[in-house]
Amino acid sequence: MCKAHQLHLAPVQLDRENFRCSSGDQCIMSSGRCNGINNCDDGSDESGCETVWGIPAVLHTEECHEPFASDVQFRCEQSSTCTPIAAKCNGVQNCPDNEDEANCPTTTVGVTLEATTGFTATIETPAIGSRVFTDRTYTIDSLGSFTSYSYIKMSNEDKHTSHSHVQMKMRLQQPTVVYVVKLDDKELPWLNAEGWTLTELEGITYHGTHETRHTDWSMAHGGSLTEHHYGPGQVWEKTFTAGTAEVRGNNGGDGSYMIFMAHPGNVPTVDLGNGEANYIGCFVDDGHRDLGPWLGGHTNAATNTFALCHAACDKAYMSLQWGGECFCADAYSTAPQYHQVDDAECNVRREPCSSNSHNCGGTWRQAIYRV
Repeated sequence: MCKAHQLHLAPVQLDRENFRCSSGDQCIMSSGRCNGINNCDDGSDESGCETVWGIPAVLHTEECHEPFASDVQFRCEQSSTCTPIAAKCNGVQNCPDNEDEANCPTTTVGVTLEATTGFTATIETPAIGSRVFTDRTYTIDSLGSFTSYSYIKMSNEDKHTSHSHVQMKMRLQQPTVVYVVKLDDKELPWLNAEGWTLTELEGITYHGTHETRHTDWSMAHGGSLTEHHYGPGQVWEKTFTAGTAEVRGNNGGDGSYMIFMAHPGNVPTVDLGNGEANYIGCFVDDGHRDLGPWLGGHTNAATNTFALCHAACDKAYMSLQWGGECFCADAYSTAPQYHQVDDAECNVRREPCSSNSHNCGGTWRQAIYRV
């Protein structure tokens, strides 16, 4: 039963520690919300878990605060009630007449920024040759996976914010995917600690001269500036609900990280091509199946090319065999008989696999790829 410290919650309301079931008299720990188990007797803790954003839905209305704050609540005009701003455009009806899901943007329009350092920060769509920072002459050479996506241009001096402090606040009118592009040799420990995910997306590359008071002195005495090249680096992502999202500091590290944003329904994708970059080699198989049972035969239009098999596989490795049979496992060559052979033995040609894959395997020969 709900305790006294939980009674401030409305039915089906969640805070950092507790969730109140729709019955109103039963409460559970917040970790029980959307964990695949009915912890509330009425099962309301498992309702609204699947949304178009991939995050659990906010499912309730509440009294409107006075004075009203539009970055905290959304007003359901027809019913004179409110719902938390995180419920606006979250893919689930929260207002009685669905007002919260009407006129939802399909871009990152409406985002406002607050750089906690006080330096200038702007949102723009970058292009090749455009500036990376507001206060440096570094220019973009390639945009990797982020062509046409929204970019938060910050001051390079923002990087002096410590890892423990917030560097950038973003006020979001809808759930938004935020990307941090960082250099490979620089550490941002808060990425792992705060639930960011490392992706296979390609970051940006840029170059420029490092201008400081020391280089200014050097130039005045006949020296020259050294041009530096950066990127593409790692790309990390995290989906935020509507409201305020925070990104922590760079701790003074060289090569400040970059921030991109995307609407959850229109995110960057990885172009894996025909899989040549993922290809490991040709290996023997037999009736016991080194990678276990197949995901689909060569006639299965959902799995019979490299890209399709890759998309269907949630393990570390995949293989194509006999012109399009798809297999998927966390290990390969698991016994001596499953040894590597010459690529010439993975020689079956069959469409659509052959035109869309680096290697489609052979008769009891499988082309192994990293996933």
